[in-house]
Amino acid sequence: MIEYAETGLPWDAATFKAYMAFAKTPGTGPDNMDHPVKVAQLFNNVAADNQQLQALAFLAYVPEGSYGPLEKRFGAETISFAREISAHMRTGYAYIDEASPTVKAFAMADGAAWVDTLDEKFYDLAAIAQEADEKGVKPQFPAVVVPSQRVLDTIARFALKSSGYGDLENAFLDRVERFRDTTPEKFEVLGIQPPPPVEYKPFEQTGLLNVPDVRNAYDALTRNPRVSADDLEVATEAAQLLSSQPSTRNPTAIAEALLDLAIQDRNMDDLRFLQGRIGWGVLELFANYNVRQGVVPGGLQEAPIEVRQTTLSFAAVALHRSLKNVEKMFTFMDENPERFEGSMAETIKSSQLTQLGGQLRHVQGFLKELGDSAEAPELKGLVETKIDAIAGFIAEKTPRKLLALPAPKKKPGKGFDLKPGASFDL
Repeated sequence: MIEYAETGLPWDAATFKAYMAFAKTPGTGPDNMDHPVKVAQLFNNVAADNQQLQALAFLAYVPEGSYGPLEKRFGAETISFAREISAHMRTGYAYIDEASPTVKAFAMADGAAWVDTLDEKFYDLAAIAQEADEKGVKPQFPAVVVPSQRVLDTIARFALKSSGYGDLENAFLDRVERFRDTTPEKFEVLGIQPPPPVEYKPFEQTGLLNVPDVRNAYDALTRNPRVSADDLEVATEAAQLLSSQPSTRNPTAIAEALLDLAIQDRNMDDLRFLQGRIGWGVLELFANYNVRQGVVPGGLQEAPIEVRQTTLSFAAVALHRSLKNVEKMFTFMDENPERFEGSMAETIKSSQLTQLGGQLRHVQGFLKELGDSAEAPELKGLVETKIDAIAGFIAEKTPRKLLALPAPKKKPGKGFDLKPGASFDL
C-alpha cells in the first residue's frame, strides 16, 4: 500500500486516522490496497475541505465488524455513512437512487477510480497479451478489476445532479464515457466476452398484472445491474404465465416470481432497500424461499401457495428453454458436420440428452410432490405438455442399439451365396 506521505492527501487527523484504520484491517484485498487512496484523492481534488468524505474513502472498505470501535474515533454520523456505503456496494448500487448525497458522491468516486486504475494498467496488460500471442500461448494476466458498464450507467442514471458535488459529477461522467468508448478494445485484449445488453420493455408491454407490487418489482429489476439479461427473461416469462390465467393471477405470487427468479445473488441488504417499495407479503417469501436455487424449507407441500405456483411457472419456462436450446444445438451440429471431428458430435449430443433427461426427472419428481396443491390446473397441464415434448425428443434422438441377429439353425443351402449380387431366395 502506498505510504501516506506519497498520497498527496492533506495531513488532517481524520483522513490520516482513516487511512491507518484501513491499513490495519483492509477489506478489499492486497491487489486493491491503493484503491481507497485513489477515491480519497478524487475527493481531495473536488472537495479539499471535506475531511469526512476523504475519511469515508478508507472507512467504507474497512470490514463492518470494526465499525463499533471506530465510531468513538470518527463519530456516529461518519460511521453511519460508511455502513450505508457498504450496503450499496454489496448490492451493486442497485438502489443508489435512494442513497444520501454523500453516498452518491462516494459511488461516483468509487466507479471513477476503478476506471482510472484499469486505464493505468491497460498498456501493461496489452503488452502481456502481445507477448503471449507471439509465443502462441494463453496470456496470464495479473488480478485486475474490470468495472461493470451497467453499474457505471446505474450510478450515472440515479446519482448525477443529486450529489451536491458538480465537479465530481463531471469527472465521473467523463470516465463513464471514456470507459464506454474503450471497452471493446479492452475486452478484446483481455479475452473477455462482453455480457449481452439487457433490454427492458416498458411495463405496459410486458403483459404482467398491473398492480403496485408487480409494477414495483419489475421496476426494481430494471434498476439492478446484477440482474442478467437471461435471468430477467426467465423471471418475466414465468411471471407472464402466472399473469395469464385466472387461477394464478395472484399479485403476491407474480411479484415474488419476478424477484425470486431474477435476483440470484440477493442478500439482506436487498430486503432492506426493497421494504419501501414492495409489500412485506412479497418480501417475506423473497427472504425465506429461493425457488431457482431449490431452497424451499419444509418441502413444496408445506410452502405457501405462491411458492408452489412460482415453482410450476419456473418449471414450464425452464423446460421450454432447455428443449429449444438443445434443438438448436442439434440442428447446428447436423448442418455443420465438418466442424466436429470423429465422434465428437455424438458425444456432445449424448451429454446434452443426459442433462435434459436429468432435468426432466427432477421436474417429474416435484410435480408428483406438488400434486394439485398449487391449485393451478392450466399451469400444471402446461408443465405436463413440456414434459411429454422433452420425453419425445429424447426418445427420438437417442441412438437405438443394433440387435444381434440369431444364429442360423442350419447351414445355408446350395442356393445361398454371400457373394455380391447373389440371390437370397431360399
